[in-house]
Amino acid sequence: MAQVLYSDLPLNFVANPNTGDVRAVSGERAVKSALQNLLRTPVGSKPYNPLYGSNVTDYLFRPADNLTETELIDDIADSITRFEPRVQLVAIETNMKDYGIEITIEYYVSGFTQLQELTTVVDRA
Repeated sequence: MAQVLYSDLPLNFVANPNTGDVRAVSGERAVKSALQNLLRTPVGSKPYNPLYGSNVTDYLFRPADNLTETELIDDIADSITRFEPRVQLVAIETNMKDYGIEITIEYYVSGFTQLQELTTVVDRA
């Protein structure tokens, strides 16, 4: 199977010091960037697509118990299923800490065979 090429802009928008251009990321890195963007975008904040995003920030000040974590994992899975068709989920783990929520997602990217992992923290700051 031919490698499917995806491209996206990196979240940090760091410009090349020589050219001043922001270099796009591609392949599996582009999908990882899109997942981070999805997790960090609150539902209702994207113009012309108010349903896009996730409810992760809604959980930042909720009790850190099993019910909350189960609901959070379900919300994350729902957002990824709805808005990132390039991703086949394997597992989602969350760890609610004093400073925020650590999220680890294992997934496959359509067109690629290697298992990918994304670990990110959504914090209260």
